[in-house]
Amino acid sequence: MGKAQRRKGQRFELEIATWLNERLGTGIKRNLLQVREGGADLQLGRLRIECKRRARSPLYAWLRQAATACPAHDLPVIVTRADREVEPLAILRLVDLLVLLDLLSLPEATAGIANRTEKDGVYRTAPRPVMVY
Repeated sequence: MGKAQRRKGQRFELEIATWLNERLGTGIKRNLLQVREGGADLQLGRLRIECKRRARSPLYAWLRQAATACPAHDLPVIVTRADREVEPLAILRLVDLLVLLDLLSLPEATAGIANRTEKDGVYRTAPRPVMVY
C-alpha cells in the first residue's frame, strides 16, 4: 500500500471517529498501533470497527434500493455474500447503526439478545427482542 493510500485511510478513520464522537459524546480514538500490534481501526464498546474507503462500490446502489423500499421508521439493511464465501454480511448506513445501538440500549429491545456469561463463557439465547419505535 502506498503512502497516499495510507493517508487516505487514516483521514477516513479520523473522520469516522470524529463523526461518532460528535453524535455519541464518546472518546473514540484511532488505534495508532493497529499495523504493528493488530486490532481494529476504532473501538466502540464491544464493536470493533474497520474503516474501509474505496473509489467505487456497488453497495451504495444496493442501499439506495433498500432505502427506497423501506418504510420511513424502519432501517434498510443489505445482506450480501460473495461467491465461495461462507458467511453473509449485513451492511447498513452509519447513521442507522446509531439508531440500532439506541434501540438495543432499551431494556425491551435487549431482552432477547444472546448474553455471554463470565461464569461459563457460553452464549445463552433468550426469546427474540421486541423492537420499540
